[in-house]
Order: sequence, then C-alpha cells, then structure tokens
Amino acid sequence: MVTQATRFPIVDRVEEEALDLLVEARNYLAYGIDRDLTGYAPYDRLEIWAEAFRLTSRLAWVVSWAAGRHAADAGEKGIEDPELDDPRWVDILTGQDDLPPISMPAALERLLARSLNLLSRARRLDHPPSPPPVSHDTGVWRV
Repeated sequence: MVTQATRFPIVDRVEEEALDLLVEARNYLAYGIDRDLTGYAPYDRLEIWAEAFRLTSRLAWVVSWAAGRHAADAGEKGIEDPELDDPRWVDILTGQDDLPPISMPAALERLLARSLNLLSRARRLDHPPSPPPVSHDTGVWRV
C-alpha cells in the first residue's frame, strides 16, 4: 500500500516565495546591479557584492530547507539538521557578522530585507517559540 506524504501548505508557500525571490534576485544581479554600483568606491562595491552573495545564500538555504522538510514529511529523512543551527552559519546568513554598514542600492536593500524575512519565517517553522508554562492546578497559563 502506497501512502501519500502529508504536504504542509505553509512550507509550500515559503518555498514558492523563495523560488520567486530567487528569480527576482537573479534578474537584478544579472541586469540591474552594475547600473546601481556606478559611483561607489571599489571597497564599497566589494562589500555590496558580499551582501549579494549573502542574499543568494539565504535563498538557497530556504529552498534547501523546504526540500528537506518535504523529504522529512515523506519519511525519507529525519527532520534534524544540526549543522544549519551552528551560530556561525546563522550569523553569516542573517548578516550579524560585524561588517560595517554601508549604503546599499535601494533595490538590493529591498531584496535583502525580503530574504531575511523569509529566512526568519523558515527558521521559526523549525524552532517555534515555547509556550508559556501552564499551571497544572488551574490549567491557566502563568507568565
């Protein structure tokens, strides 16, 4: 007997959004970023390209996360993926690695914000916040 795996619509939506954003980012990086980088100093251009790589890394992580969730939902693998919870990897993806802030082109800034939002949503699906403790005496939540 073949059973069909349960697909979770929220994971599908996150995956679709990541793929759409990946296409949008690809188009911007292929056709728009050079125009936006005129007037920037070489070092600033390098930092902007580093942020562009961070953008594509985030999106690749979210797409691979969604594929992993689908595989786990189908029973093909476990849901644990400890190497992606390494704080250094999270710092790299989220941009909290002590790079000095510089002025980014507006289009890249919007793509970066959207990709960070998407990454945060995916991570929250894997690590939901803990509910407040419940009193066993009264069944009321204690804060």
